[in-house]
Amino acid sequence: MGRLVKVGPGILFCALLAFISKYLANYLPLNSLTIGIILGILYSNIIGLQHPLRSGTKYTVKKLLKLGIILLGVDLDFVALYQAGPKIVILAVTVVSLGIFVAPAIGRRAGLNSKLATLLGVGSSICGASAIVAAAPLINADEDDTALSVALISLLGAVGVLVFPLLGNALSFNDVQFGFWSGSSLQGVAHALAAAGSRSDLALKMATYVKMSRVVLIAPVSIYLGTCFTSQQGNKSKVNIPIYIVLFILVGIMASMGLFNFAVGSLTAKTLLKKSSKELILWSMIAMGLGVDFSKIKNIGTKATVASTEVFALISIVAGAFCLLAF
Repeated sequence: MGRLVKVGPGILFCALLAFISKYLANYLPLNSLTIGIILGILYSNIIGLQHPLRSGTKYTVKKLLKLGIILLGVDLDFVALYQAGPKIVILAVTVVSLGIFVAPAIGRRAGLNSKLATLLGVGSSICGASAIVAAAPLINADEDDTALSVALISLLGAVGVLVFPLLGNALSFNDVQFGFWSGSSLQGVAHALAAAGSRSDLALKMATYVKMSRVVLIAPVSIYLGTCFTSQQGNKSKVNIPIYIVLFILVGIMASMGLFNFAVGSLTAKTLLKKSSKELILWSMIAMGLGVDFSKIKNIGTKATVASTEVFALISIVAGAFCLLAF
């Protein structure tokens, strides 16, 4: 009870800012995650985070974020990945490989630290903000780097939703090609499906296949990143996979088996868990924003923007060429 009293005010404050973020998202060309991070940063740097709120915001970042990541596993579908076919799997693996191996090099060349560069690559190539928040604890990323990564990747995804339909028409992509291109290039699930859905139901279906293939790859990428960064820090003899990643994969396996498809009231358990995951991740991103010192990120903001844009362009070009040649 004493623990709840200590962390409760901070958690409730994050929930309040989340409510405001979702309300503003109805009127602004930004998603609630980006708005929430911005609100958190502005509040922390203009007003200042009051001491009674700090325990709750730290608890949200350290504990509730991991619970949100575990529940995010309901979006995995290993059966769909198997059924998608080799071309789609090859496309997804190609895009994710660019994000994991090439994007960090682009970021470092731009003057970014390796963790920020890795987060930008993960967010660009897998599933946007969700992938970033899953990877950040594994590589011990700073809250400043995580918040900046989520904001930039979400913003680029929103730009992509507007630009991709125009480019698709200019490049004479058919519906299948455009669907695969959107699903393989755009950052978040919502970004990919929104762009593809603006073309046709067929494009939307194709985008869903390839996007889900990218999402499933969170699991092996998380294990790789955890192993890689642990080794880099000199702990080669002891490489542990965090329990929340194990539970995340377990939830994904259960979801793939349809174990969350039973009804809970008017919704399915899968839908409720997905909504809960999104809410917890939103609270966590706001809490990260509340912990950001703007003076620390303003100096790297321009470099990070340039690097993430270059990664987005690279993935879009490679994926676009693959779609034209293979589909």
